Amino acid sequence: MSQEHEKIDKHISNWRVPESIGEQAAWERLMEAKSQHKPVRKIDFRRIGQIAAGLAAAVLLVFVLAESGVLAHREHNQAMASQTVWLPDSSLIQLKAYSAVKYHYQKIGGARLIELRGEARFEVKEGNRFEVEFPGGHLEVLGTEFTVQAYSEESARIDCFSGSVKVKLDKQYFILKGGQAIVFDQTGTGGPFNINPEQKLNLPDNTYYWENRPLREVLTLICQRENYTLEAADQILRKNFTGPLQLDKPEKAIGILARAMNFDYQLNNNKLQIVEKD
Repeated sequence: MSQEHEKIDKHISNWRVPESIGEQAAWERLMEAKSQHKPVRKIDFRRIGQIAAGLAAAVLLVFVLAESGVLAHREHNQAMASQTVWLPDSSLIQLKAYSAVKYHYQKIGGARLIELRGEARFEVKEGNRFEVEFPGGHLEVLGTEFTVQAYSEESARIDCFSGSVKVKLDKQYFILKGGQAIVFDQTGTGGPFNINPEQKLNLPDNTYYWENRPLREVLTLICQRENYTLEAADQILRKNFTGPLQLDKPEKAIGILARAMNFDYQLNNNKLQIVEKD
């Protein structure tokens, strides 16, 4: 045995397991400590790369969205008078009572997107694509003047005063030129039919003019503006009406219609019932 080994044996020859615990208990503690030892975690550089790529993609997506589409305007008109809304491209919207619009501008491509619920008149400056989404339909223009009435998905009316618009109603496409209009309701699509743009454009606020139009169209507009439920026989609703009505006082307008079209009515709890006179 080498002198080095002899020194080591001499040094540890007097070592003993502490008397407070036995050899078996010491061994068990050693094994328990070994079992509780946590291995060193390996760094998964591949996973880190995937996470970094995901974060980079998310940042890029946010940047693209910020550049491609910006909500530029939101308006909700609860007053009886029309509200004028100027868009960033100098197009104009006359927002009628109980109506709301959202305006989006896409920087990439320059599309101008409008969401409308209710009624509005548009004067659109020529430029990139201009689209209007409304309950039950959609239209696209380049530069024109028109109105949209669309308080719900059950009915809509579009009047084109100048230029042209491409309208989608009930899964069908129509081209309206200046001086034409189209309507859509539960009975189907009517038109295009001719209108007098000058007459309609010069009407006072909240005043409407119909020329030989079904009573259904007139009463539906009143009921949608006021959240009335309409009950009437089809034979009454098929009658045609010609004339102006001021709708800021709906009961007065209904009374005028009743005298002109020879019917009786009851209005209770927002339910409008129309019956023919005996």
